[in-house]
Amino acid sequence: MSPETQRFDGDQASGTPNSALPLLIYRQVMAPASAEAFEALFARHGWVPEWRYGLYPFDHFHSTAHEVLGVFRGQAVARLGGPQGERFTLAAGDVLILPAGVAHACVSADDDFCMVGAYPPGQRWAVERGDPAQFGAAVPASPRCRYPPPIRSAGGCFRTGSASETLLQSDAEADAILQPQMHVHVLDRRAGGTLAQIVQP
Repeated sequence: MSPETQRFDGDQASGTPNSALPLLIYRQVMAPASAEAFEALFARHGWVPEWRYGLYPFDHFHSTAHEVLGVFRGQAVARLGGPQGERFTLAAGDVLILPAGVAHACVSADDDFCMVGAYPPGQRWAVERGDPAQFGAAVPASPRCRYPPPIRSAGGCFRTGSASETLLQSDAEADAILQPQMHVHVLDRRAGGTLAQIVQP
């Protein structure tokens, strides 16, 4: 399962740090999607589920925490990367991994749009709106965040109640989705390579 990858430069004018690490979007990770299944999946991989909610309609970021989002209901158009960023459609079953500092906002959404949000243990997140005067402090805060260590299942496949509810096909896929540190440390040295080439040598 290969992700869509995006990188956004910092925007001093809006005070948005963004990140040198890639933002990852995995499509249709599970079907049918459910909040409980996403929470269990994230927890098995060391991400702590903290809420079920939609997406704020204003640009914001978390400079002190990475974030993984699992859409379990509805559809939305999100702007990623700040006021000058790009728009992406997110639908039930999608997973979005946001490195610390990457801005995100809801442009439009179904009335029932809802996600699970999870974070690495011990990382305290706050809603930051972007302040040009604080840009210099927000940029160095983001790279200090660490991803959680990989957690593998004994059985090799993540399933809930039945074979029709397979969450991911293998540990390798789960690690690729929920363990970005497998590749982020080499991205800068291999700027010309794609994420798929790095994760799947």
